Amino acid sequence: MSDTPHSLPAWYAEIPADQRSEDFHQRVGTAELLLCERDTKQLIISFGQAQDTDHPELDWPAWTDRLARQKGWSHLAILAPKDTWFRDPHLIQTLEQLRDLGFFKRFKDVALFGAAKHGGGFAALAFAPLIPSATIIAFDPQSTLRPTSVPWEDRFKPQAPTDWSLPYSDATRALTNTKRAYVAYDPFSRQDAQHVARLPAKRITPLRAVGLVDDIGIALKRLGLLDDLVIAAVAGTLDPADWYPKLRARRDLYIYRRGMEGHLAARGKDARAADFVAAFRKRTRARKAQEEQAPAPAPAPPKAQTSVPEDFPDRPEAPALGGRRWPRTLGNVWALRDEPTGFRYLSDQYEGRVMGFEERREVTLGETHPLALGIAAFGSRAGLPRPLPEDFRYHVVDEALSGRAAPCQARSHGAATQRLAAEKRYAYRTLIALSQPQAGIVADEALPESPLYQTLLQRISAARDALQGWNKGFHLDRIALSLLSGAPGTSLQDAIEHYGTVAHALRHDAAVAAGQASFPLIVTSQSAGTARDGRSEVILAEGQLDIAHPALGLIVATPTYPYPLMDDMPATLTPAANMEVDELEALAVAIVQDGGRWYCPSMREAQAMGRTIKVTFSTLAPLVLGDGPHGFALSSEGPAIAGVQVSGNEATLTLDGDLPDGPMHVTYAWGATAPTGENRFANTGAIRDAWTRPSVMQPGTPLHRYALSGRVAITRGGKA
Repeated sequence: MSDTPHSLPAWYAEIPADQRSEDFHQRVGTAELLLCERDTKQLIISFGQAQDTDHPELDWPAWTDRLARQKGWSHLAILAPKDTWFRDPHLIQTLEQLRDLGFFKRFKDVALFGAAKHGGGFAALAFAPLIPSATIIAFDPQSTLRPTSVPWEDRFKPQAPTDWSLPYSDATRALTNTKRAYVAYDPFSRQDAQHVARLPAKRITPLRAVGLVDDIGIALKRLGLLDDLVIAAVAGTLDPADWYPKLRARRDLYIYRRGMEGHLAARGKDARAADFVAAFRKRTRARKAQEEQAPAPAPAPPKAQTSVPEDFPDRPEAPALGGRRWPRTLGNVWALRDEPTGFRYLSDQYEGRVMGFEERREVTLGETHPLALGIAAFGSRAGLPRPLPEDFRYHVVDEALSGRAAPCQARSHGAATQRLAAEKRYAYRTLIALSQPQAGIVADEALPESPLYQTLLQRISAARDALQGWNKGFHLDRIALSLLSGAPGTSLQDAIEHYGTVAHALRHDAAVAAGQASFPLIVTSQSAGTARDGRSEVILAEGQLDIAHPALGLIVATPTYPYPLMDDMPATLTPAANMEVDELEALAVAIVQDGGRWYCPSMREAQAMGRTIKVTFSTLAPLVLGDGPHGFALSSEGPAIAGVQVSGNEATLTLDGDLPDGPMHVTYAWGATAPTGENRFANTGAIRDAWTRPSVMQPGTPLHRYALSGRVAITRGGKA
């Protein structure tokens, strides 16, 4: 072909003449094509920036050809000026001509590799329609720079090409016929994550590289991982489960430190950025000191003599007892599939139920939907073990994907969620249960800067990273909060404000840690004080959270005063009672997510008329007065409550005398004291609504929606 340039890239000039297709070498518009034809089994196409030619790290065609020579692959290098994103009509026309002439069909397999900044990854994706069944390897790609398609992309405006009307300008429609597409990107980079989100999720294998921004290729080079990654990708054996453990070595790279520092600063977390930098420097100093003190390597031991000569033609290559690979289970196995990533099979290993399982790297999970859900529990109720009827060990796991974690609140939520799903004949999901307990929690221990709070965020991030190795997405579904148990003297207003502050911050930061766009639901249950004292205003605050913070969508699932306490534990529910509260929380979340409504009966107003007081409740169903103490009281000395009747949404209190003058309140299940504890709270009550259903966690036990503890002012004759 004509118009051969005067100078060749150093890597191309050094190639043996019999491998250079010099009659193919040409300039087309502003671009340049160079072909090194070695074999017809595999062609790899690289994309590079012309200005980076002969650069020791940025010359991607040079790096690609070195690997291609080792593997015997043919190599087509496409170079274009920087910041043109390969948007050249002459280049596009030439590539279409190559397609029409059957050039790409000469090769059994073709891979497009784009690692160059500002267009390499985009080109690998965008030109995929030219080569059906190609393999794509794209690093930090843009999906397009067409302003009407990505109005939020503002990083390249000064230098980006303006003509995006040319063909192959949007990668979102380019992957229909690809064999596979590996897309490496930094999910903490907002625009990069948005570009990847535009790509068809079913057509790509995402490889998340947190903190590497647009230096993913360089980082992999420096870590010595790039050769193996590209070889595996070209062969179709690249397993994300292997990618993430190896990528952890990036923590010692300066470009990772720089990337994470930028991410944290952009989120206003300057203190965390400073801590991150300090930790990086400390590791660097320690590593250098260790290297300086390391002894010289010992000489290699002499090669062991074998009874089989090295050149013996039938010399065995594997142990004689290697045999067929088999999953790590003692249960029955059917329909076994031995795949590059591990095993998939049917088994009855869990409770004798036949279901699908997947094993990777000696970890076994149930085979489930590709989106795993997260359940977090934070605070005083998170830590006590529950007597779960089953552990769902293959479906409810922690951030290390272990199903053997303690059966605390988040795991109890997970078990209830699975049983509620099974009741509807829904499939089990993979649920990540993260309990972050703190007995007697006080305000400072729940704030964003606290170690407890930061540990939960780190565990959420770890869960997301672990699931990436299983080709699963992660969505944090809910957070169960239980705060201020160690600060019962907190005022009503301060408690409402504290819950709002923590809930607002935690749902945002947890969503960021999980890499999701929507916020998790926040669910809580109203505490009840202790066996001796039920006067804490924190109780009242918890009963008002959904009304006080409507924008947060808080769910107050149930009060806890109806449930028994552990022996000699004045404020701790029994394990079975905790599990019942967890089930009500899980049920409330499920109903809300299905578009229903959930709130417990709560007092709205109280009006005195002679010797009766009508208390009006907000309720979803007619009120029911159960057995035991009714729970109503007056806030100051006066007549006693002689009787209580309920009808619809009203409770009528009959008094044995007239109300004294002055302001008064009626309370329900709040403000009581008791001289001695009797394994129940001082606060009691028997009001609930008519809703009921059987428990899935404790068969034979009915669930009820009890009225929340509360306090309202009494109005007289329509006037306060």
